[in-house]
Amino acid sequence: MMANFKQVNLQIKKRHEGIELVRGDGYAYFDGANGFDKIDSIWAHQTSTSTEDMTRMALEAIAAINEGDD
Repeated sequence: MMANFKQVNLQIKKRHEGIELVRGDGYAYFDGANGFDKIDSIWAHQTSTSTEDMTRMALEAIAAINEGDD
């Protein structure tokens, strides 16, 4: 039940350009032209977080930062 970051990033790429989620040690961080230093890291252990949950958390984090753009 380990998050598959290739699948997570495919879903992110479908909706947001220039953002990638990268596996860290106990967290995942955003990289890319529109992600690094713009979106807070996700604190989750990837070996016990499903791909679906990691995708949901990533898209929610991106949406939260984009809410101020309206």
